[in-house]
Amino acid sequence: MGGSLGLNWFASYAKAQDDFSHVVVNSAFSSFGTVAHEVANNHWLTWLFQYPAQWLLIDEIDPVESIQKLSKPILLLHSLDDQVVKYSHSEALLRAGGPKVRRIQGRGPHIAMLQDPTIKGRSPFVVVQALV
Repeated sequence: MGGSLGLNWFASYAKAQDDFSHVVVNSAFSSFGTVAHEVANNHWLTWLFQYPAQWLLIDEIDPVESIQKLSKPILLLHSLDDQVVKYSHSEALLRAGGPKVRRIQGRGPHIAMLQDPTIKGRSPFVVVQALV
């Protein structure tokens, strides 16, 4: 939830956008309802609740809307192997954000992109250069 809520926070507070030149988000989802449906679908105990979970969660702080409101360059980090937040969420955010959004894909479990060999050991400035 951190990356998706972070997008909303940056989009909601104009001063925050003035204080930062770039936004880097790791393993964010594109919709609260969709991720709730996907998580509930993964376990037999919650399987019956997958659709009610999706329908009951109102996307008042929708990450797709948030990414569209941001004016700063955004870097999405997402693993192709992520079992918690599917890679398709990153694709939806990339489409919604337009040309200001870049993505680095890697390998590994959820929120482990900073441990991926393509990123690990690089300075934050090198990672942010992907935005330029």
